Amino acid sequence: MIRSMQPESGGPIETLLRSSETLIGDGHEVEVVCLDFVDDVAKRSLPFPVTALGRGIGRYGYNWRLTPWVRQNASRFDAVLLHGIWNYSSVGAWLGLRKQSIPYFILPHGMMDPWFRATYPWKHIVKQIYWWLAEGRVLRDAQCVLFTCEEERLRASNVFAGYTYSERVIRYGTADPTGDAEKEKAAFFAVLPALKDRRFMLFLGRIHPKKGCDLLIAAFAKTAARIPSDVDLVIAGPDQVGQMAGLKQLASKLGIVDRIHWCGMLHGELKWGAFRAAEAFILPSHQENFGIVVAEAMACRTPVLISDKVNIWREIESSEAGFVEPDTIEGTRNLIGRFWALSGKEHAEMANRARQGFLRYFEGESAARDLERTLGLSHGHFASDSSKKIRVLHVIRTTEPESGGPLEALLRISELLVRYGHDVEVVCLDSAEDIAQRSFSFPVAALGRGVGKYGYNPRLAPWVRRNACRFDAVILHGLWNYSSIGAWRGLRKQPTPFFIFPHGMMDPWFRNKYPLKHVFKDAYWWMAEGRVLRDAQQVLFTCEEEKMRARNVFSLYHYKERVLLFGTADPDGDVEAEKAAFLASHSALKDRRFLLFLGRIHEKKGCDLLIQAFAEGAVELPSDLDLVIAGPDQVGWVPALQELAGKLGVASRVHWPGMLRGDLKWGAIRCADALILPSHQENFGFVVAEAMACSKPVLISDKVNIWREVERSGGGIVEPDTVDGTRNLLRRYFALSKEECAQMGNGARQGFVRYFDVESTVHDLLRVIGFASNEADPSLTR
Repeated sequence: MIRSMQPESGGPIETLLRSSETLIGDGHEVEVVCLDFVDDVAKRSLPFPVTALGRGIGRYGYNWRLTPWVRQNASRFDAVLLHGIWNYSSVGAWLGLRKQSIPYFILPHGMMDPWFRATYPWKHIVKQIYWWLAEGRVLRDAQCVLFTCEEERLRASNVFAGYTYSERVIRYGTADPTGDAEKEKAAFFAVLPALKDRRFMLFLGRIHPKKGCDLLIAAFAKTAARIPSDVDLVIAGPDQVGQMAGLKQLASKLGIVDRIHWCGMLHGELKWGAFRAAEAFILPSHQENFGIVVAEAMACRTPVLISDKVNIWREIESSEAGFVEPDTIEGTRNLIGRFWALSGKEHAEMANRARQGFLRYFEGESAARDLERTLGLSHGHFASDSSKKIRVLHVIRTTEPESGGPLEALLRISELLVRYGHDVEVVCLDSAEDIAQRSFSFPVAALGRGVGKYGYNPRLAPWVRRNACRFDAVILHGLWNYSSIGAWRGLRKQPTPFFIFPHGMMDPWFRNKYPLKHVFKDAYWWMAEGRVLRDAQQVLFTCEEEKMRARNVFSLYHYKERVLLFGTADPDGDVEAEKAAFLASHSALKDRRFLLFLGRIHEKKGCDLLIQAFAEGAVELPSDLDLVIAGPDQVGWVPALQELAGKLGVASRVHWPGMLRGDLKWGAIRCADALILPSHQENFGFVVAEAMACSKPVLISDKVNIWREVERSGGGIVEPDTVDGTRNLLRRYFALSKEECAQMGNGARQGFVRYFDVESTVHDLLRVIGFASNEADPSLTR
C-alpha cells in the first residue's frame, strides 16, 4: 500500500520496487494498491499487478474506495505493508484491516523525524492532533513499525505523544546495478556534452529545502578558487516545490553559474551514468531518512560526501566510504575541501571502500531477505523484540579447538550474542580441567568426558532438567553422541524450546564411505537420534545444500527444517602484524609463495588429492610456489601423506605447521596466494568464509556445501573432488593474470560480506528463538 507510484515520490517507491523484485524472484506473489489514476500507472512497466484507485481529494488524498477494497481483498494475502504516513493511504488501509486477522507492517520512511517539527512547528501541531485521532492508532495496531536504520528509530522516539507501538530495525538497501558502466557513462555524456572534459561532483535527488542545495551552492562558491579549476557541480532531480529558480539566482549572484549544471530528473542509464562519471556524490541534507541515492552511489564505487543528518552517516564513517560533516555552509565546505585535498590514489582507495561498504550494509538482496524473514513471522505473534534479553543454552560434546565446525559455530554466535547483551551458557562433556585451560566469554559447565567415543554421561539429562527453565532456548550442536540424546531426555515435558544443528552429520557421503557404520547409525536413528530431531522446534541447516543432502538419508521420523543464514566473524586484527607473526614462525616461507590448506587432516578433506594434483602439476606451476597443509592430525594420517609427498618428489615443497591459531592462523591466510580445500564432504567450511573475509580467492571442490555462493560471488574456483578436479583448480587459478587474481580477491571479500557475515546469522537466530519462545510462553508476547 502506497500513496503514489510516481518515480518522483522518492524513497518509498524505490523501497517498494526493489524489495518486490526480490520477493517475486524468490517465488512469492506481490500486489500493490495506490492512490494514482489508472492512466498514470498504465504508463509504467511493473513486474506485479497494481490497483490504482484514483488520486482522491487534495494533498491528503482521501479516497472512499480504499477501505472497501482492502476489506474485500485482505484475505488473499499473508501480510500487508504500508509505505509512509500523513496521507490517507495508511489510515484507509488501517480502517480496512480492522477486525481482520491479516497482520500489517508499516514503514514510516523518515516521516517522524524531529527535523519537520523544528522546521514547521505549526504544521507539527496539526500532525500531533491527527496522530491522536488516527495516525497513532495505525502504528499502535501494526504488527511492527519497521525502521530502515537505528538512527531513524532513535530520532522518531518521543516526537509524537499518545500511542506506543512495536518497533524493529530491518536491514535496508537497494539493488546492485548490473548495467554496462561504459555504455551508461556514454549515454550521460551524450545528453550533457559540456561535461565530457570536466570533472564533477553530483547531487541527485528531489530539489527541496530539506536537501540543502542552497548550502551546496554557497559552499561550492566559497571553495571554487581552492579546488581544481576543471571541477563542476551537477544538480539533478525534480523541482517539486519551485526552488530551482531561487537556487539559479543564488549561483549567479555568487559568480559560479557557469560551473553548475541542472539536469532535471535522471532515469535509467542516465542516472547510473551520472553516478559512474562523477568524482563524488554530495548530499548536505538537513533531514534524510536513509538516502537510497547514497547507497546507489556507493554501489557504483563513487565516494559519498554527506551531512550528519543523513541517517546512515554512521555506516558511511564506519566503511570510510566518504566524509561526514554538519549540515551547515561550513560543514559542506569542509566536505568539498577534504575530498579535493586527497591524492588520486586516495580517491581510488575511497572508491573501493565505498563499494565494500555498499555490500556490507546496503546490498538490496540481503535487505529483501530480512524483510522476507520478518513477514515470515507474521503467522504468529511478532517476537523479535530486540530490547528483550534472550537467554540461550548451548549443548555440545566438546569444546576442544580441534573439534572443528560445531565449536566454531558455537563460539562465533555466542560472542556476538554476548556483545548484544544476551545471556549465553554452555554445557559440555569435557572435564573441568580441560575447561580451566580455555578462555570463554560465557559460563561453561563441564560435566566430565563420559564413557568412550559416544560420551555417555549420567549427569547430563538431570543437569538439563534442573536448568532448562532458566533459558529461552536450548541449541544442540551435532549428532551421533550422547550430548544430543542426554539433552533431549532432560528437555522432555519441559516448555523450553530446543533447536539442533546437525553440522553436516547427515550428509550421504558418510553412508557411501562407511556403509557398515551407516547400518548402526540407522538403528540408532530409529531408537533415539531421530526422536531428537522430530521433537526439536526446528532443525537448523547452515545452507540450502546441506538441507537438501540430508533429506532421505534416514527414514521413519520427520522434522521441521530451516536454513539459517550462517557465517563467521569479520577479522579485525592488524594485517601486517599477523603476517609477520606467521612468517617469523615459518621462516622457510619468507621468500616463497604458497597455497594454503587449513583444517583437520582427515581423509574426507581430500589432502591426498591435493598432494597428487600438486605433484602432477608442479612443472606447470610457478617454481617458487609451495603447499602448506596446516591443521590437527586427529586420525594419524600425516605420516602416510608425508610418505606420499616424498614418493611423488614434492616433499621439500610441502610444509606441515600443525594446528594454527590466532595471529598465526590469520597470518597464514593473509600470506597465502589462495586457500585450497578439495574436500569430499564439507558441511559449511568456516575456513572458506574466513579466507574470503581476508580477500583471498578460494579453490574448492563441489562437495563443499557453500560452493554455489563462492561461484556466485566470483570469489574462487569450483571443481569436482577428484585428482583431475583438484589439478584443474591449480591450473585455472595460475592461468589468471595478476589483475584477474586481484578481481577474484575482491569478489571473495564481497561474497563474504554478502553471504557469510556472522551478524546476519545472529539476527536470524534471534528471530527464530524469539518466535519459538513466544509460542512456548504467551506472556512473552508484546
